[in-house]
Amino acid sequence: MREALQQHYERFVRIGISASATAESRRLLLFHRFAVVAFFWVPLALGLMIFFAEVPALLALPIGLFLLYAGALALTLSGRHLASKILYNYGVMAVVGLGYLWVGGRNTVYLWFFGTMVYAAAVFSKDERLPKYLSFVLSFLGFTFALLNNAWFGGFDSPVSAALSRQVLLYSDVAALTVTGLIIVFLAESTRAMETKLEDAFERNERLLLNILPRATAKRLKENPDLIADGYDEVSVLFCDIVGFTSLSEKLSPHELVALLNALFSQFDLLTEKHQLEKIKTIGDAYMVAAGLPEPSGTHLRRLADMALDMREVVEQFGESQHDPLQVRIGMHVGPVVAGVIGQLKFAYDLWGSTVNIASRMESSGEAGRIMVSRQVYDRLQRSYCFEARGGLSIKGTDMMKTYFLLDRK
Repeated sequence: MREALQQHYERFVRIGISASATAESRRLLLFHRFAVVAFFWVPLALGLMIFFAEVPALLALPIGLFLLYAGALALTLSGRHLASKILYNYGVMAVVGLGYLWVGGRNTVYLWFFGTMVYAAAVFSKDERLPKYLSFVLSFLGFTFALLNNAWFGGFDSPVSAALSRQVLLYSDVAALTVTGLIIVFLAESTRAMETKLEDAFERNERLLLNILPRATAKRLKENPDLIADGYDEVSVLFCDIVGFTSLSEKLSPHELVALLNALFSQFDLLTEKHQLEKIKTIGDAYMVAAGLPEPSGTHLRRLADMALDMREVVEQFGESQHDPLQVRIGMHVGPVVAGVIGQLKFAYDLWGSTVNIASRMESSGEAGRIMVSRQVYDRLQRSYCFEARGGLSIKGTDMMKTYFLLDRK
């Protein structure tokens, strides 16, 4: 039973609404459609009350409302949504206005005109300005006329019995307040839902931006979108590269290859977060990370060394779980760098300078499964970490450099 009702509901929601309709237009159309259906009780209850009061002439009011609602529903189910909205909103104003003149008395029919004004704000989209603004004008005129007529002239003399007139007017008040209240609730809920969506979208955008840029840099970019470029006296840089990746890529399918890189680099990302470092980028099968920026730190080199040791251990465990041994080369250097954000369509946070070049050369000239570092790294960490001398290395643009293998923590 419940599944059958759900199917009928989904069918009712889809009838006459294009699949390409925007979320906003679909929301407005659904509210209009359900409002038409929900308020069928208004003419039915009014008709029963008039019928038992034995005043046949007044049955024209509930019959008119019933035909109005039925016509509006038929139009919206056939896809003619604007015509349905106009018929419903303007028709209610016409029927209520005629009923006001007919029933007479000192009444609160201005509540209905207030309801049609609010309803127009709720259902007409931004592309339907003319019927919306015209509805505002007519509703306001009807509201003002009825209110002033009651206040200054005491309303109209009622051609029907005073008792029935009071019943009709009391019923009208209840119906008008109910309709208006539901419209206001809908507008409040729509506003709340829209605010929630905006907050969710903002949080998603914030997370995406923080996946690209360091938090402090992202904050600066939002506050001032001008060029961001900073110089740092001491930053430690690490490069990690998978050994034999080219031959490995020839053995794997595209899906398997990307899945492998994603799984491995995702573990590297967790290590980056654990040691409070900045992932700079991935280049093919190479992973670049830095420490000591954008906020300087006195422990950046130690944290990067711990990251290198953890990376090596993670790769060994990863290879065992894949039943296919993997090895990486890791290189580290420390020194001054320039950091900044480049690009307009796609932001990229990057580093430049000889420190970056030397760290890259430490990796490319290293050995599989080992971490090669420069003399500068060795001098700063030799008291806390174990090293093995590697020998001299000639790097373009610099003199012969002494290099070492980082083995473990002391």
